[in-house]
Amino acid sequence: MYLKKNRHSLFLFLLILGFSLNLSAQDDLDVDVDEDGRVLLAPSVVDISESYIGFSIGMSLPSENFSNTLPYEESGFAKAGLKASLDGSFIFFRNLGLGYTFGFSKNKVDEQAYLQKVNYHLPDGSLVGSFDNKSWLSTTLAIGPYMSLPEKNFMFDFGFLFGLTYAVTPEIVYTGMFNNQNMETRFRRDGAITPAMNIFVGVNRHFSKDFRAYLKAEMFFARPLFKEITEIEGETFQINSVDELKQSVGYIGISLGIAYELGSDKQLANKRKTYRKKFRRMNWLIKKGKDK
Repeated sequence: MYLKKNRHSLFLFLLILGFSLNLSAQDDLDVDVDEDGRVLLAPSVVDISESYIGFSIGMSLPSENFSNTLPYEESGFAKAGLKASLDGSFIFFRNLGLGYTFGFSKNKVDEQAYLQKVNYHLPDGSLVGSFDNKSWLSTTLAIGPYMSLPEKNFMFDFGFLFGLTYAVTPEIVYTGMFNNQNMETRFRRDGAITPAMNIFVGVNRHFSKDFRAYLKAEMFFARPLFKEITEIEGETFQINSVDELKQSVGYIGISLGIAYELGSDKQLANKRKTYRKKFRRMNWLIKKGKDK
């Protein structure tokens, strides 16, 4: 369901990914010319990728049902929040490998909108009071296919990660007056572990040999199952309920970070030599086949 609602964003991501894979197949350092002056190996700006570790911090913007504010629908009443993550990659091929992220996000509750939910659990009447509440929390660990396209100063990277998230609902206490009598409404906190998916695109700028700053845009999907425990107590009445709540905690994240590239200059130089030889060999076989 969530993927269907975001299919246009997914299509754009896959289109960019396919275009980038086509670019990454080209060498970036050598141009071989045959005896007739024809170029055998076209140059490209794409360099050899390196493993890295980085830290980023930014905003999480609730999407779809997580930001919804209708009490009779799946609604998270979440506002824009903060997120931080430890990011990195392991490069196994020229520009491909595994990316990973260990992230945390925190989103406050829209109190004004949440008043509708308190009213939804009560009979008709006048309601006046104030909120004391905590925030939505989620901690995620994900790993999956990763690709980077480093140029001389810039780098573009893409990831399609899968993992688990531990999400926690906010504990919300509403204290006030209902039909001229004191009342307290409490929505208990609950936590759940669920599968999660993270899709990201990053733009990087090197500011030294091993360090770079990066801007990361990501789409996060998870839909855990919670227990919603509601306790309402007034002077002349008491209401308790326990329900199951399937709630999306998806968001769009925008983060800034700093990354440190792992590996030595000698290792990078050896990789470049290896890929030069591979491409020269490939072009020699192509030329030999044409001559036949």
